[in-house]
Amino acid sequence: MTSAPHKIKLIDLSQPCTACLITCNLLVESLEKVKKARSDVEVEIVTLEHPRELTSFPEVEVESMPLLIIDGDQVSAGSFLTPRQIISMLGD
Repeated sequence: MTSAPHKIKLIDLSQPCTACLITCNLLVESLEKVKKARSDVEVEIVTLEHPRELTSFPEVEVESMPLLIIDGDQVSAGSFLTPRQIISMLGD
């Protein structure tokens, strides 16, 4: 029996500030490395036009961009995580 894939969602704004843009680009690179290292990971990148759209995501607790959600739990808000940190959050 195969386990369900881990679902990772990255949420950012379509027109972020410079710091958010840099952080998001670094997170995208980390997620690409995680996908290469783990075959059981699905990544979705969501781009919002306005922060008020965050109400569509009940798992969001802290509204600082970019947001990283793993398996329905927000694990990061406005910060960069390395591939190693993300993989350790997968827990298996």
